[in-house]
Amino acid sequence: HRWLILENILCPELCREKLCEMLFETFNLPAFSLLVDAVAGLHSTGAQTGMVFQSGNSVTQCVPVYQGHVLMGAITDVNNLEFGGVEITDHLSKLLRDRGEDTVTSEVCDDIKKKLCYVAPNFSKELKQLKCKEYKLPDGKVIKIGKELIQCTEVFFDPTIWGREDKGIHDSIFKSIMNVKNSQIQEKMFQNIVMSGGSAIFEGLDERLTIEMQKIHKKKVNIVEGAFNDRKMRDISNWLGGSIVGSMSGQSWISRENY
Repeated sequence: HRWLILENILCPELCREKLCEMLFETFNLPAFSLLVDAVAGLHSTGAQTGMVFQSGNSVTQCVPVYQGHVLMGAITDVNNLEFGGVEITDHLSKLLRDRGEDTVTSEVCDDIKKKLCYVAPNFSKELKQLKCKEYKLPDGKVIKIGKELIQCTEVFFDPTIWGREDKGIHDSIFKSIMNVKNSQIQEKMFQNIVMSGGSAIFEGLDERLTIEMQKIHKKKVNIVEGAFNDRKMRDISNWLGGSIVGSMSGQSWISRENY
């Protein structure tokens, strides 16, 4: 069978060469094709042009895509933020340890993150009015968690709380779109911001991003809900998009004969 393999935009050419060698000489594939993961995520929504914001386990990126192709000329340092789900879990763990919850493991913190954490529409206002949520630990103990639920996700918009110098995802997305020199394509991207990856599932993320983006852009922006209009499917959007592209007749393949 042919294989469709997803790769990151930062994948070095040497890795592609070694991959090609391995697939043909070790696995004896008849053909395979490479697809940038952000492009796959975009295809999962049925679009071919848009700004893809993807946040996964260890990396967060803003990738401008036009007609199914990454605009590499618009990729700069602002497109890549060096944090993801692992760092958010670690920060939540630190916050809980700081208040005396020393028995909470990383696995438990990851579960708390996925089930209870969210993004506040207004961080300072939410701190004053949020209500604690209960979580039952594996040993049966019930703990109450409050401000930590939004402190760990605030890094999306204020990385300085982690001691970082980044400006936040809203600033990165805006600058990434503005790096695209065609104003018509820019506007298309402002109207089609696609969220992808497991760390883009947090409740409230879209609402907060819309608020922060419109402060900068001064115009309406549109954030796509996700594949099949389901925010919770963002963690598999690249897989869904890849399955769509793999079944398209126009997809190009590298054959054993070409190799």
